[in-house]
Amino acid sequence: MKNKWYTQPEMIVAISALITSLVAVIVAMYSAYIDRAYAKASVWPSVVIARSWQNNRYEYIVLNQGNGPAIVNYVTMNVNGLSATTWEEVLQIVAPEKKVSYQQSHISNGVIRPGQKIQAFKTGDSAMVPLLLNATFEVTMCYCSIYEDCWITSGVEAPKPVSACTLPDDRFLQ
Repeated sequence: MKNKWYTQPEMIVAISALITSLVAVIVAMYSAYIDRAYAKASVWPSVVIARSWQNNRYEYIVLNQGNGPAIVNYVTMNVNGLSATTWEEVLQIVAPEKKVSYQQSHISNGVIRPGQKIQAFKTGDSAMVPLLLNATFEVTMCYCSIYEDCWITSGVEAPKPVSACTLPDDRFLQ
């Protein structure tokens, strides 16, 4: 009587090798998935938008507290419910009749290095400090990592993941 094909020693060895190979491929795929997740986490940006003030100084800052660069795609800014695209427009909304001396840095696009703090706006005009403090700012920033994972932050809440940063028409230009 002839043995069935799957009971022959050569076939048992071949099937064992096939199963072992499949398990090795699955383990390698899972390991690659874990390695990619680790690589993404090691360059994760985390942007904070904040303001700081004293009696004679007011500033708006943007800080990357993450491990990797934040690639800024856009910023939007509403002040007292009105859209502003420049710091000049912000000041026109807050104090329309006042001429204000200020310093600014570009934040609407570009890259923020890990640990980098950008002083987006600063004024030493003590009369402007209470006006700026009483204004309602709604700032939104959309940024991505080098792996094209993207987030939106308002500076108030934790960044929220988004699939992509779609440029709005009323984006901040400075």
